[in-house]
Amino acid sequence: MKHAIHRSIEAMIHPETLSVALGQSVNSARLAPFTIAGWSATGSDFLGVHVNQEQQPSLVVKRMSMEWDWLMHTTGDIHARSVMAWAHGLLDQMPSEIDTTVIACAYDGAGQAILMYNVTEALLSGDDRLSESQNEIVLNAMASLHATFWEDAVLRNPALGLCSLADFITHTAPDKCERLLGILPDTEVVNIMLGGWRLLPAFVDRDVANLLTSLARDPSILVAALDAYPRTLVHGDLRVANIGVPADQPQRAIFLDLARLSPAPPAIDLAYYLVTSNSSLPVSPEKTMEIYEERLAQRLGSRFDESWWQPQLELCLLASFLPISCFKAWFAAQLQDASERAEAQASFDWWSEHVRRAAKRLPH
Repeated sequence: MKHAIHRSIEAMIHPETLSVALGQSVNSARLAPFTIAGWSATGSDFLGVHVNQEQQPSLVVKRMSMEWDWLMHTTGDIHARSVMAWAHGLLDQMPSEIDTTVIACAYDGAGQAILMYNVTEALLSGDDRLSESQNEIVLNAMASLHATFWEDAVLRNPALGLCSLADFITHTAPDKCERLLGILPDTEVVNIMLGGWRLLPAFVDRDVANLLTSLARDPSILVAALDAYPRTLVHGDLRVANIGVPADQPQRAIFLDLARLSPAPPAIDLAYYLVTSNSSLPVSPEKTMEIYEERLAQRLGSRFDESWWQPQLELCLLASFLPISCFKAWFAAQLQDASERAEAQASFDWWSEHVRRAAKRLPH
């Protein structure tokens, strides 16, 4: 490992340790409860770190454990891949356009913990529409990430424990949720996912619902189709809640929550960003895809080829919509306003059309 994992959270935030990590004099560090903006769907626990008697915490500790984190179970994240990515130096290779905010990592009993800068003020709000410049900064950073790790041999290092495409596609699958009920019975999000799968046929036609549920049970034909295209490192969870644009670094994006880092075709991140953020985007999905394609093509040069771009894009739209479709169905069913329900249905119709396009590219 390139970076040593601290033996405990207390050791990680010891003043002497922090002085070295932060490059400044630290005389004291105090842990306190910390409430994140929004909702941590995986159930992660957070603590604020108050350095040198400061009133507001400048650092945050994220605690992870299979004792409460459903995502670790459904993606086979035994060793906490976000910690392994830091320990093995993968995060050191991130392009300058991206800040992961990670400072150090530690063991935490049977779990793990990550020390990060508190970037709450820079995070984007899911309640507001992004500006065009914010959208372009995010897409630019996304393309930079993918170009940096393009067909990189490091992605084959098993010590990183990267998320497989199969686990990414099925991390909300009904059978996995049913098993989780026996392991984490009080996890609210598991019931939301199961409820969403039951509600899905109310929003999409039977052929689309049948394909999604079939692939959720067995994604092998979709994985096989995606395996034909170039791979890079994808974030795997690029939704607005995990993204920031710092005011003092306007050309840099913050990408948080690296629990789903995966070797995959590049449009996985683009499609996931669309399906989780499209109501916040300042331009159409088509324009968003066009901007990203231009940025990626600029960075890849002769390695970019339209012959693989379009088919992998269509397949990635399916692969990223599938695990989110249950959430979309559940939240759409809660809407009371007629215009909001109509907007949600229009979104399902758009995604259904792209699911059908992708289906034509699956092996038969």
